Amino acid sequence: MNRWLFLIRRASRQLWWRASLYALFGVLAALLAALGADYVPDALADRLGGSSGEAVLTILASSLLAVATFSLGAMVTAYTSVSSSATPRAAALVTGDESTQKSLATFVGAFLYSVVGVTAINAEYYGPGGRAILFILSLAVVALVAFRLLSWVSRLTSLARLGHTIAQVEARTAAAMQAYARSPRLGGREGRVVEGVELDCAAAGHIQNIDVRLLQALAEADDRQVEILVRPGAFMMRGQPLARLSGGGGLMKTG
Repeated sequence: MNRWLFLIRRASRQLWWRASLYALFGVLAALLAALGADYVPDALADRLGGSSGEAVLTILASSLLAVATFSLGAMVTAYTSVSSSATPRAAALVTGDESTQKSLATFVGAFLYSVVGVTAINAEYYGPGGRAILFILSLAVVALVAFRLLSWVSRLTSLARLGHTIAQVEARTAAAMQAYARSPRLGGREGRVVEGVELDCAAAGHIQNIDVRLLQALAEADDRQVEILVRPGAFMMRGQPLARLSGGGGLMKTG
């Protein structure tokens, strides 16, 4: 996999990534609501441009921080519980659970949206049309928060269960095996470098990614051949060989 794509995918599994995106969208939604004020009919602006939006935002701002804090504490408790009954790599699936991340990110994003909205209203940033748009956006945010809250309550019933963790491990393993079946040699060809220099592992750890295209480009630029000796997911000790680099062309033996 391409290095940058791998880094983006790895970051997307982190809790802070999704929470940051939702928070950014919430802040932008609150600030950009004023841009469509000219397109709001006067009758709709008079009806929805009062203090209703501020009341909804105040309720969201006063409650969502506590909800987000409670949800984060529940996730930490579930992680601790799973850590005592499963392996560390399996326990990490708790923090990487997509439904959990979406719920927490929604609570954080909606909280920041409401805080920015209330602040902008008090600073008289919106006109009647902008407040009408903000009110409609606030109703949509309330609906989203309600949906995520129900989803989060449902997820809490199974998040710390060992059976749920085993099911997640099974799903990830099946996906890895299917990827291996589609490309058993990572896009390369079968063979081995008879004579060459071995590239050793600099530190102990798991192989997370192999950028085959980059290795191919470097090998072609230097007129060499590379034999990859490991696969992603393998645990390597310091000093173990990762790849073998030929001294020139013609040293790859197929078989």
